[in-house]
Amino acid sequence: MNQVVVVEFLGGYIAGSLAIMTDAAHLASDCISFIIGLVAIWLGNRPPDDKMSFGYKRMEIIGAIASILGIWILTTTLVLMALQRLCTNDYELDANSMMTISFIGILINIVMIFILHTSTHILPTVGIAEAHGHSHSHNHGHGHSPATVHLHRPKSTNDNHSQLSDVFVDTTSGTTSMELLSPEAMVLNGSGLKHQTDGNDKNLNLRAAMIHVIGDLVQSFGVFFASVLIKNFPKAVFLDPLCTLLFSIIVIMTTVNLFKESVHILMDSVPQDIPMNDLKMDLSNLVGVTSVHHLNIWNHSANHKILMAHLVIDPSVHSNTVLFNATRLVQNSKYNIKHSTIQIETEAL
Repeated sequence: MNQVVVVEFLGGYIAGSLAIMTDAAHLASDCISFIIGLVAIWLGNRPPDDKMSFGYKRMEIIGAIASILGIWILTTTLVLMALQRLCTNDYELDANSMMTISFIGILINIVMIFILHTSTHILPTVGIAEAHGHSHSHNHGHGHSPATVHLHRPKSTNDNHSQLSDVFVDTTSGTTSMELLSPEAMVLNGSGLKHQTDGNDKNLNLRAAMIHVIGDLVQSFGVFFASVLIKNFPKAVFLDPLCTLLFSIIVIMTTVNLFKESVHILMDSVPQDIPMNDLKMDLSNLVGVTSVHHLNIWNHSANHKILMAHLVIDPSVHSNTVLFNATRLVQNSKYNIKHSTIQIETEAL
């Protein structure tokens, strides 16, 4: 693929076509972004360790931003060159070479689209769907009293998450919720972790690469039609820099939203598909919940939402029941938050 980029760029230089060189530059950025994407996916699938407790999923976001910034810098440079050509009326074009090279570019981009489309179904994109329903009860000095004690079974850092389980001991009655010990009940009871593979998981790097290739394909078509017009109407040589300007604008426009989404994740902003006020209201309306505070939601990666919340409950309500209902609420189809840490605080009598 690198050889194709070099050949197309040299062909554009020989043909005197800035549009073809723009096409080659975009193709080069596509190759780079594709490589970055594959590396980011490989790093993103590494398990959490002592230094990266959340894992390496955000490498996908960093890779996407790096790819987009690269194409923006390259596009800006080519826009300046196109403007200079329009101002100086310096047009020395070989329409036949433009036509041949742009047609080759069309074929290459079609192949790349097929490869990327296939990769979205073949690459092992494992989505971590975790549900930490932690029921902690602490005395914070503001009218809350302990209700339950949350104990963790000893485990090593290499344990399989699917084997983790928690024990909830109700100190007011001296009973233990033994049902929470079974791995099958962990998610339903808001306890433990589970891993699942989601075929519909998004990957920002593959999306970035696909957007680049589609933009490059459209540009190749534009250059091809422009070369046909220039061949038949020699005075239409101004179409070459105009194609560069037009398709550079398209490339910028198609990457803005992806860039904003990536920055949104890095800033730990509330996911755009989560109605924060609705979620807080729904949690407050749970039976036994008197107030909700320290509610935080963010995206760790494009397909991995995380929630932390403190629920103050009436002392007459069993904390495990509230935990079960709260975990089930945040995991429903409306919110789809699979990784939640919910702390239960009992209101003082």
